[in-house]
Amino acid sequence: MSIDPRSETRTRASRDPGPASGASAAPHAERRPTGHLARALAVLGASAALAILGGASLGCGSDPADLAAPAGLEAMLAAPGVHLSWEDHSTGEEQFMVMRREATVEYAEIGRVGENVTAFHDLSVRSGTTYTYVVHAMNAGGTSAPSNEATIAVP
Repeated sequence: MSIDPRSETRTRASRDPGPASGASAAPHAERRPTGHLARALAVLGASAALAILGGASLGCGSDPADLAAPAGLEAMLAAPGVHLSWEDHSTGEEQFMVMRREATVEYAEIGRVGENVTAFHDLSVRSGTTYTYVVHAMNAGGTSAPSNEATIAVP
């Protein structure tokens, strides 16, 4: 087996004896994980390694297409702060990401909660500000579409 450092492809001679004349077969390429991915796979197993390294889904319910967006997001004043609640419509989520924006500013993540948790309390609000929130379901495969928006003015 030889390693071509330019392509990180390992090659080996085919075990196929080739034509009946006994001519040697040409080597074929075999792709194998290298570097950090190879070490993570060896220690953690495929699903955990890909989740940590931000890799692609292996199926097994970690495909973002399997994640239904949370629905029914509501925001209400609850001193001190804003209390959010929503409906969990996903079966494969690992957590929910809560995002918030002010006026025309882009959404920014303000927190995460675990799987099947359907509430979040935002303690970082300021008086006299209007906030709009969305929630995403997340797993190793990615992020769902956003929930509906919920807007609230903090007096």
